Amino acid sequence: MPAPRILAIADTSVGDIVLNQILYKLLLQAYGPQAAIDVVAPPWAEALLRRMPQVRQHLPLPAGNGQPGLLGRWLFGRRLRGQYDQAIVIPRTSRSAMVAWFSGIGRRIGFERRRRLWLINDPRTHPFNVSEKMASLAPPELALPDSLPRPNLACDPDNIRELAKRFDFSADGAVGFVPGATGDPARNPAKRWPVSSYAALTEMLTREGRQVCILGTHQENPLGEALLDAAPHRVVNLCGKTSLDEAIDLIAGLDCLVSNDSGLMHVAAAVDTPVVGIYGATSPESHPPLTDRMAVCSTYKLCSPCRQHSCPYGHHACMTDLRPEAVHEALEQILAI
Repeated sequence: MPAPRILAIADTSVGDIVLNQILYKLLLQAYGPQAAIDVVAPPWAEALLRRMPQVRQHLPLPAGNGQPGLLGRWLFGRRLRGQYDQAIVIPRTSRSAMVAWFSGIGRRIGFERRRRLWLINDPRTHPFNVSEKMASLAPPELALPDSLPRPNLACDPDNIRELAKRFDFSADGAVGFVPGATGDPARNPAKRWPVSSYAALTEMLTREGRQVCILGTHQENPLGEALLDAAPHRVVNLCGKTSLDEAIDLIAGLDCLVSNDSGLMHVAAAVDTPVVGIYGATSPESHPPLTDRMAVCSTYKLCSPCRQHSCPYGHHACMTDLRPEAVHEALEQILAI
């Protein structure tokens, strides 16, 4: 039996695309290294997918405000006709499943959802935990290992040193911060630990002689500037100054990353950088940093995880009650491993 040709419709956020690699690894375990996995993902995902040896080809399809309509997806799918034996649709949207339908692929695997039953003909249940979610899309005949695989992104050590030199910070002894969450501070504020708490942690670390590197998008630059004010000689604000490709290698060179539940947190876990993940509105049981060198900081309020974009009660206690001293202690414990 020839190795299958698989079209994977990926998620559309940084963290989820990193976590999708679990599925690609399981597919190669099931079908062997000759299986071909091509991935439909936003254009910017090239920085992630080319670091995954399991992926043969990235097929760029815009997402968000720039995503194509029905005609654009029909044209995209039509170009893929006859090239694949099966499609795996990871997102739960009908729009994502249309690409597989328009491609004319006979077997279309995805999570069951009433609105798209006619688009998916091999439906699967949707588990709570992300690793189990990826495993549920793998071939049912695959004997799953006791420990599911984790994402790991390839990095370039020479580029790590070059980037540290270009942005004028020491790659040795630096701690990274991700004070944002979704790339836009106006979106999903419930996932953000207060910038004042990050500033207090910045002062603790810089007093110890550590350097702090702030990472995020240009929209999150004001968060980085606020932390820069806390210790201007020991903080480097790189929000909006790096590409995603550069950010991946920079994170690989850090001693540790302190981050809200964000895409860059999952990038850090995938490049084997220790992680302190801060959770409030979201659940570490659902999407934890998949690395042995990690700590989760949360106050575990009765109302969390609410999974809301903003606090439904207005107090945001799941984040405001998390003390900088507790995060600092978790960071020190991780660095001691």
